[in-house]
Amino acid sequence: INRVNRMKKRGLWWIFGPVIIAFVLIGALFLAPFSLNHITQNDIREASVSFSKNVFKGEAIKTAAFNDKSKRYVPFFGSSE
Repeated sequence: INRVNRMKKRGLWWIFGPVIIAFVLIGALFLAPFSLNHITQNDIREASVSFSKNVFKGEAIKTAAFNDKSKRYVPFFGSSE
């Protein structure tokens, strides 16, 4: 009977163990102190002369450029014609 109980516990661990570990790893990933939205001065400088659509309409880059009071960023939207 003792062996049957050990097998049941081991079986439950093989079922629920990976799920518990996955939740712990996902929780650690969400609580990790890192940012994917870090914009450097070089990013702003390169984006200010870029005409690609994803940079031209990038909200995070525009916000970072407007918040930098030392650079006096002036946006030009529209056609040059």
